[in-house]
Amino acid sequence: MTQYTSNDGKLLLDILYRINQTEDIVSFGKTALFFIRTYRNFSSGMFFSLKALNNDVIIDTAVFDDDKPPSRFDQFLNGRYDNDKLLKAMTAASDSCAFRDEDLFGQKELLKSDLYRNFITPEGFRYVARIELMDGSTPIGQFVLLNTAEEGDFDNGFIGLCNTLAKHLSLKARQLQRAAEATSLGLSKAPEELKRLYGLSDRECEIALLIANGLSDREISEALVISTSTVRKHVHNTYEKMGVNNRAAFVQKLFTDGKPRENAHTM
Repeated sequence: MTQYTSNDGKLLLDILYRINQTEDIVSFGKTALFFIRTYRNFSSGMFFSLKALNNDVIIDTAVFDDDKPPSRFDQFLNGRYDNDKLLKAMTAASDSCAFRDEDLFGQKELLKSDLYRNFITPEGFRYVARIELMDGSTPIGQFVLLNTAEEGDFDNGFIGLCNTLAKHLSLKARQLQRAAEATSLGLSKAPEELKRLYGLSDRECEIALLIANGLSDREISEALVISTSTVRKHVHNTYEKMGVNNRAAFVQKLFTDGKPRENAHTM
């Protein structure tokens, strides 16, 4: 079991607070990379937002800590390593977690893989740690942290902290991805519209949008750092104001009544 100091605990809370303030997947990736680096410096870091497409997992958005991708990154994006067994193993986790590449494969086998021979080693990196974000059995994101030989390997304490962060990061990434999907389907994300239509409070609007994004009461309590009983109280009040009694009816009403109306006007 990983042991944390009081400073570690404060850092975890600070990282979670900052990440929960982000409103899109790019700022989420940048914020997480920045604050993870405050705990342990690394040579380079990147975040990939992933999505399923035709039974494959593809990179939907790529975020880099210095806004500049590695010189060989285009080869990676163009699918050159799609069949690399090492890469496939790294997206086959059963739950959100953190690990070093060497935790999965020995160093000799890593250096023989196409991913290392043609991408990681030529870029000057020696050690790689990853934070895998999962939604059930589906990969939805991955943080990749790279170190040179001079920077050294990632220690067990750092991996333990990242492992603790992994579930919280996956919840927030899932929330942001679903918010983007809902927006693309025409669901209003404007709290003012929800207030006007249903008389919801600020907190009720926030929770309503999280429900629409597919989060459970427990996941909402973790995302907002409030108790599950408080979430349920707000959900009950929201349902009452909207005239519904379950999540399915709530989402249906939100999609049909909650869209911004171009010709809408108040009496």
